Amino acid sequence: MGSVKAAPILLLLFLATVSAQTTPTFNVTTLLEGFPDFSVFNQLLTSTRVADEINSRRSITILALKNAVLSGFQAGTLDVSDVLRYHVLLQFFDIDQLKALDMVTPTNATTLLQTTGKMEGKAGELFVYNTPSAVLFGPTVVGFTSNATLITNITRVDYDISIVEIDHVLIPGGFATVAPASEPATAPASEPTPASGPAPASDTTPASEPAPASKSPAKAPTKPGQAPASGSAPGSEQAPSNGAVMVKGGVVAVFATFVAVLFM
Repeated sequence: MGSVKAAPILLLLFLATVSAQTTPTFNVTTLLEGFPDFSVFNQLLTSTRVADEINSRRSITILALKNAVLSGFQAGTLDVSDVLRYHVLLQFFDIDQLKALDMVTPTNATTLLQTTGKMEGKAGELFVYNTPSAVLFGPTVVGFTSNATLITNITRVDYDISIVEIDHVLIPGGFATVAPASEPATAPASEPTPASGPAPASDTTPASEPAPASKSPAKAPTKPGQAPASGSAPGSEQAPSNGAVMVKGGVVAVFATFVAVLFM
C-alpha cells in the first residue's frame, strides 16, 4: 500500500522537475528594458523573434550593441536575424570568465547562428581572443577580420544568461561585408558635387553682354581693359581666353569696332 501511495507523489515530483527545466528562467527583452542605450538592439531581438530563441535556451552569452553602434550599421543584403544570432554564444561567460581565458590559444565559441545549418563548416562560430590589453571576438573564417572588443558587463542571471557590451557589429565569416553596401552609396553622392561645379556654365549669361556692347561701341576700343568684357561671351567657352584677348588687344579692339558698326 505504501508504494502505491508514493507513486502519485513521485509522478508530481517528476512533472515539477520537467516543468522547471522547460519554463524560461529569464526573458532577454525584460532584462534589456532597464538599459535604454540598448533599446535598438532589444527591439531588433524582438522584431526578428530571435529573443524567443534566446529565451528557450540556457547558459548563453549575449554580445550586445549600443544604439550609437547600430545607428551606423548598414545590413545591406544581410539577414539581420542571422547577424543577431551571431551575437549569441551558446555558453555562459561573465566578464571575469572572459578575462580569465587562455591568452595563448583563442577560445572557440559556438553561436546561435551555427545551429541554423546555414553556415558551412564552423563559419557560425567565433574566436574569443584574450589579450593583455583587451578581450576580442572575431570570425573563425580566415580572411574575415570584423573583430569586436569587449567593453563591460551589462547584466546577468547566474549560469543562465550573461549580457556583455561589445563595440562593433560582428559579421559572420562567409557573409558579404557591409562596406561595399555603403561605398557605392557614397561614391555617386560625391559626383553630383563636381557636376554642380560646371554650373558656372551660368557664366554663359555674359553671352547677353553683346547687347550692352552695341549700346556704346566707342567705349570698347577706348578702354582696352573692357575689351575682354565684350569678348567674354565667346571667351566663356574657355575662361583662359581672357589672357589671349589681352595679348592680342589690337585685334580685339578692331573686331569690337567692326561688330559695333554692324549693330549701329
